[in-house]
Amino acid sequence: MAAASPKDPTLFSVIDAREARVCSDLHCAKTYLPVRTTGTLPKPWDELNVRGKIVDDPKMGFQFIQAESVENLGSIK
Repeated sequence: MAAASPKDPTLFSVIDAREARVCSDLHCAKTYLPVRTTGTLPKPWDELNVRGKIVDDPKMGFQFIQAESVENLGSIK
């Protein structure tokens, strides 16, 4: 998990765990993937398995994964 949305408590972004390990920074990714969940938000640096559907949100102007499940594998830091 890279960051939680400051405006939406159900939205967070993820980056590839390998990329986070290599650059040792959560803000170095070229691509971030937004995820919306109804569960508890993970913490930054948590490695996750996210399953769900890609949803197009024209109001917000981006696509995100509507999580059906979020498995927290623990911190990679």
